[in-house]
Amino acid sequence: MKNLLQKGMILTALTMIAAIFCVQLQAAIVPGTIGNGTFVDYEGNESTAYGLDFNNDGDLEFVITTTGFDVDFTNCYLQYTWSENGNNIWTSGSMETEGWDEVYPLTANTVIDAQGNWEAQGDAYLVSMFESTPFLPLNTESYIGFKIKIGNAIHYGWAKVQLTGDAATGFTANWISCAYENTPQTAILAGSEGVGIESTQISNIVAFPNPVVDVVTIQMNQIQNNPAISVYNMLGERMSVNYTYDNSMVAIEMQSLSSGIYFIKIQGLNEEETIKIIKQ
Repeated sequence: MKNLLQKGMILTALTMIAAIFCVQLQAAIVPGTIGNGTFVDYEGNESTAYGLDFNNDGDLEFVITTTGFDVDFTNCYLQYTWSENGNNIWTSGSMETEGWDEVYPLTANTVIDAQGNWEAQGDAYLVSMFESTPFLPLNTESYIGFKIKIGNAIHYGWAKVQLTGDAATGFTANWISCAYENTPQTAILAGSEGVGIESTQISNIVAFPNPVVDVVTIQMNQIQNNPAISVYNMLGERMSVNYTYDNSMVAIEMQSLSSGIYFIKIQGLNEEETIKIIKQ
């Protein structure tokens, strides 16, 4: 009986450790997609539109359109499907103070969380339709904060945009990138990407290319011995991959893996490291 109890306690402890490790792996900043996708309006009608797909599932959380009277405001209007405490845009004011439909410009590293001014009522403008006054600084990269409902959970994200033009000839919003924090109700910093597009550098590790198609190469300094490499998916499941080690360089073959986000755990350094890789 004592041995059975001990085994049960060990299994419980291992289960708790595995659960904690899985949660840690799931927390990540996910780069989204700016482009065409499916949009469902507040009446339930589906259409193909241009906008922001934060979780890369083909369905747009926010639509970007062109508006204007005397001049065009190209890609300067945001819409979303309204739902109770769901998708929203960080704006300047409220229904009581006006500004509920005016996009509020954020600077890099602004904290985006539940404390944001989520007062947009279904839509928001980058330029005033009546005074042709831009709400974002011209010719400068700005960030816009977003509250995103994925399933039944609330997430926070950002989009980088640059506004150009003038009141006489029109304004154009050039949408550059977007990302969200995939842990519900977790803050994200405006502009925080979590992983580089071409390479990732954490401490004494450089991984490239990232995103990767076939083989990702990891260069390490301060190596103590041949490293132990483990690759996990977003669910915390260990993946079967081949890798080779040569003179502080590790080549990991990822061509057999499905597209998505993976975490590479490296043991054999002064400290254990985990890095995030995007597999295309």
